Amino acid sequence: HDGLDIAKPIAVIVDVVGEWIADDCTFSTKALFARNALRAACFTRPTCCATIATGRLRRAARCPRPHGCSAPASGQFAARGLTIVLADVEASALEIARASLASRGFVVHAHVCDVADASAVDELARAVIARCGKVDLLVNNAGVGGRLGPLWDSQPGDWTWTFGVNVFGVANGVRSFLPAMLQRRTGHVVNVASLAGLTAPPFLGPYVASKHAV
Repeated sequence: HDGLDIAKPIAVIVDVVGEWIADDCTFSTKALFARNALRAACFTRPTCCATIATGRLRRAARCPRPHGCSAPASGQFAARGLTIVLADVEASALEIARASLASRGFVVHAHVCDVADASAVDELARAVIARCGKVDLLVNNAGVGGRLGPLWDSQPGDWTWTFGVNVFGVANGVRSFLPAMLQRRTGHVVNVASLAGLTAPPFLGPYVASKHAV
């Protein structure tokens, strides 16, 4: 495996750029998932970590910090000794996130991937397994917001895009990575939704529906 120490933890986190970042870039309703994911994955043995992200996030433009809400999680995982594999559909954002983690001395790899494309996620899983030997933690965090406005003004493409990333992206990640975990009889999967999966804020019909689905 290219000299990689597969005795180290390996996690897969979907979403490098981030989904919903406050204008001041100091708070995200989803940023808490990193802490909860770490609590859920109380590793009793060495683990391997990969991060998968979509990067097709129109709201990310609000945030001058290019790493989004998954970057803190990736940093926490890496600080605990996990090998990080990042994935994003936007190569430039992906490289920024990779370089940021690598500059801190962490072991990190990066793959361009659109999570809405089932075959692309299948290929990602094969590439990660071939390179790292295993995946112990998968975090499906990729998400897009869709169009703001009344439901009757939404377009078919809004629903296709939002559900393609938010719902099928999660399904593709689970379908592509979980079988190997089951075969090894060990591993953790964290599917991140949103507060919009518990409430129904107005003017976000496709987004709210997709997050309730997750």
